[in-house]
Amino acid sequence: MDISETGARIRNRKRMPLPPRFRFQCPRLGIDTRARLVRQDDVDIAIAFETRQNL
Repeated sequence: MDISETGARIRNRKRMPLPPRFRFQCPRLGIDTRARLVRQDDVDIAIAFETRQNL
């Protein structure tokens, strides 16, 4: 998983489609924010956070 202040690239082992907008949580990094789907190719997913994160 690659993560920045504005978004993330993640790999989802479950091949399920994501909605255009959703809540993204990563307790380990303290992230709990709304996000939007940028791209989904099989198990690789790119998302953009709706608010900038302080990492």
